[in-house]
Amino acid sequence: MSIVREFERAFNRQDVAALVACFTPDGSYHDTFFGGHAGAGQLRGMFERMFREGREYAWTMETVVETEECAAAEWTFAYVVSEAIPRSAGRRVRFRGMSLFEKRAGKINDLMGRISGETTDLPEGADAESPVLPPETFP
Repeated sequence: MSIVREFERAFNRQDVAALVACFTPDGSYHDTFFGGHAGAGQLRGMFERMFREGREYAWTMETVVETEECAAAEWTFAYVVSEAIPRSAGRRVRFRGMSLFEKRAGKINDLMGRISGETTDLPEGADAESPVLPPETFP
């Protein structure tokens, strides 16, 4: 199975262990919401926080192009903000974007995600060009 599809399935199950297992031990993740995170510990913390602060996740990889070394995916991402974020609790968030996956030994070595200009219902104070949840907010 494609590592992109493995990642998509693990994310939609909210399976943090399976998500971290999709990455190389020194793998990294960079996106507009959460910034950059590298290594299993930081990735685990980021995914745990995501699932604490949201519910009803649906990350749909609509188009995937993949080789042995890399992959690109166009996607739609949607969720409902949980009560962990009181100012936006209950707000439905949906946006489109694209990710580039650098692969090593069949795993994700680097995932870079970018929100497209087509966004609806981003959390309060957010825009497609700046992080909603900056990396310095992580413990």
